[in-house]
Amino acid sequence: GSHMAKSHRIIKGLAAVTLMVTVISGVATAAVFNAVGNIGVKDITDQLGDNRPTQPARPEDGAPINIVLLGSDTRDGQGSGFGGSDYLGSQRSDTTILVHVAGNRDWATAVSIPRDTWITQPDCTRDDGTVSKGYTTKFNEAMQRGGPACVIKTIEQTTGIFIDHYMVLDFKGFQKVVDALGGVEVCLTDAVSDEKSKLELPKGISTLDGKTALAFVRARKTLGDGSDISRIRRQQDFLASVVRKATSAGVLLNPVKIMGLVNAVTESLTTDPKLGSVEGLKDMAFNLSDLSPSTIRFVTAPNTPDPANRNNVIFTSVADELWQSLREDKQWPTPPDNGWDGKPLTAEPSDIRMQVLNGTKQAGLASNKAELLSALGYKVVGTNNTTDFFGKKTAVYATKQRANDARTVAKALGLGEVKIFKKQFADQPSLVVVVGKDFKDPRELKIKVKPKGTLYGPTEGRAADETDCSPA
Repeated sequence: GSHMAKSHRIIKGLAAVTLMVTVISGVATAAVFNAVGNIGVKDITDQLGDNRPTQPARPEDGAPINIVLLGSDTRDGQGSGFGGSDYLGSQRSDTTILVHVAGNRDWATAVSIPRDTWITQPDCTRDDGTVSKGYTTKFNEAMQRGGPACVIKTIEQTTGIFIDHYMVLDFKGFQKVVDALGGVEVCLTDAVSDEKSKLELPKGISTLDGKTALAFVRARKTLGDGSDISRIRRQQDFLASVVRKATSAGVLLNPVKIMGLVNAVTESLTTDPKLGSVEGLKDMAFNLSDLSPSTIRFVTAPNTPDPANRNNVIFTSVADELWQSLREDKQWPTPPDNGWDGKPLTAEPSDIRMQVLNGTKQAGLASNKAELLSALGYKVVGTNNTTDFFGKKTAVYATKQRANDARTVAKALGLGEVKIFKKQFADQPSLVVVVGKDFKDPRELKIKVKPKGTLYGPTEGRAADETDCSPA
């Protein structure tokens, strides 16, 4: 990134470290060590074996970090370890999210993997060393077959992405986290009354406590279209709201809330040993300190109903594009271009009308360049020779009302500014491109579009700051 962004990152990073140091020094030392001591730690390296995707350079050298988050039904054995492997038999992973934190720490993508994905699973080694032979089945069978190791093996085999860490959060912990945050807001398109989960919510915005939040993200039959995929959409809406709340000043600047959150999370968490240590958690806090709601994106792994059984889904070829992007540490979908002011472009070429003026002696140049602009979708309403008013240099002029349109045009032409003029006459165009000797041919841009809502959320996912109401 730029020098500005770098120094900003260092300051934010220092702030995060200062916060950790403050928390860890003095009074809170014991509290934090106790809290971390509550994390269940389970080393699954042996269960994963050697046949794994290539691991990018070490995370401290700017490699991405991939974490699998699992929401599970039980955690019988408290303290260290899982309390025997028999509990795995009854454990279902209701929610699986693959989180990719970019190598530059500027963005993260959270991919929900539908539990009903019909998928070929590898051989998995159970806790007691026995092997469960692989077969093709629903994705959420992996947890039952061989715990987190089997889930990770299945994900690694399918995506080619090396998983660095895993976290299992049980539902009790989920409730406590929501309560520690002071409740989390959700928005619904209609009122909901669900006998089974005792969920009673009005249309519009409500703040949910832990218990209600759990019912909200787990209810399936009576919300949306009753499918797992529409439930994932609701979970993502909810998690986006959690991200907004957790990154708000009200939480970040309140040591009591932070400590409450640390306690709530650690009590019901099982992770790999590296992450489940004070050092590991400090590193992770530092690595995540730069992310904000606008840079965290929620996506559902692209899928389609399985033709062989409509109750299941299968990954599409678009899912392959997503996995490849993440392997290459690139954002998916490609983020929109920013204007010269650093903000995303929002005006589509097809909505932009312009006049093109020739500022050179070369005959027909305006028409030539107008054709290039038309080919990219811009509406050229006329060409002419320039006037003294517009000068001879390559430039984009626009009235104040058209400034946003002009940002798109300026970016396409590689210009660093838009010249604003007051509208003179009724017949004067409100957006003008002057073709000078230094004119650079226009390039195609990616424009930010408002996520198209469907029952299952936007296919390209949504950033955590793009709020939406979940279909009830």
